[in-house]
Amino acid sequence: MAVTFGKSFLLHSAKTLAKTCLRPASTQVDIKKNYLKLTSASGQLVHADLMWLRDHCRCSECYNHATSQRSLPFLSIQQDISPKTWQIAENDSELHISWPDGHTSKYKIQWLFENLDPETATKNLDKMHNLRKLWEDSKAPEVPDINYFELVEKSCPVSLEKAVLSLLQHGIISVIKVPRTVQATRLVVEKIAPPQQTFFGGMWEFGTKAHNEQANHEDTAYTSDALDPHHDSTYFTESTGLQVFHCLERSKNCQGGATRLVDGMTAADLLAKEDPKSFEILSETTIECEYKEPGQHHVGRQPVIVLDPVTRSLLQIRFNLYDRSPMNTLKSEDVRNYYLALQKLAQIIFSGRYEIQKELSPGNVVVIDNWRVLHGRTAFTGQRHMAGCYVSRTEWLSKARVLGLI
Repeated sequence: MAVTFGKSFLLHSAKTLAKTCLRPASTQVDIKKNYLKLTSASGQLVHADLMWLRDHCRCSECYNHATSQRSLPFLSIQQDISPKTWQIAENDSELHISWPDGHTSKYKIQWLFENLDPETATKNLDKMHNLRKLWEDSKAPEVPDINYFELVEKSCPVSLEKAVLSLLQHGIISVIKVPRTVQATRLVVEKIAPPQQTFFGGMWEFGTKAHNEQANHEDTAYTSDALDPHHDSTYFTESTGLQVFHCLERSKNCQGGATRLVDGMTAADLLAKEDPKSFEILSETTIECEYKEPGQHHVGRQPVIVLDPVTRSLLQIRFNLYDRSPMNTLKSEDVRNYYLALQKLAQIIFSGRYEIQKELSPGNVVVIDNWRVLHGRTAFTGQRHMAGCYVSRTEWLSKARVLGLI
């Protein structure tokens, strides 16, 4: 039996087909001499350099998806390259470009806007800054206690995420009920990243006379003297990312030795508000810090306040009054103003307004972001046996990205 359609149905179908074929894509493309102009339906506009577009083809010929590395020979990109044809495809979700050599590239529209719009790109780069919670005046940050059994023994993903998020937000992790051994301390650290190997070793111990003699390092940390708040390894070309403390043993007659922690980001933020000129001096002036002992001589050169080179937000504070070299990077006419600016920052840091004091107890591992939180201690008598290590910044930030936190 033949099926027939009425005239009105055929007319409606023809109009619908015409609208489907002739409807312009909501994303508009305009090719200029050296770039492509892409305009979204909402009016968002980005420019894509044509060399950049060819370089960012993500097909299997141009990009190795197994290794996440580029395969396209860089010098094969012609300086006068221009598309042969182009179209918006896949329901307005992709841009397809045919190049003069016959190669076809396909780009996700959303990916192009995310990576070509400066405002969007800056927001993505500044995720850490947006997560950061500055410490309040005379108030301890709300740092959660992470249970060792949940984090290490059970490998609970929620506990790990909570720990790394605490680092991003407050600059501190607190892990409780940890066995009082170096090995248990290592297991806590390795949930985040491997211990960083430096001339101090990987995992290290100090505090008792025997351990200090074994360590054989000429550093104030290996004494019982008071230490003003400071950041470690400012004499490295890249300061260590995290510092780990675990008090394994504390003698009954031990008095004092409270750990002092200060939020350097809060201090720098306050300096920027109260004295912009001093903030500018400390963020634009490079000074040297150094560490010397037999067989070692390390030198690091950077400003005390380090800004992100793209977003210009606070990236790192490198405050250590102990390890400054003669500061011969300064012009003579700039020395006095630099001292005044550094004293302004020191006054905020030493004021106690953004400081918490914590007596490290056996079984409690404390991890701090060495690019943010300063640490020191009060003088003590008696004996303490401490364990700890460093973790590189690139390693722990990798974990944060894998967890989808930044």
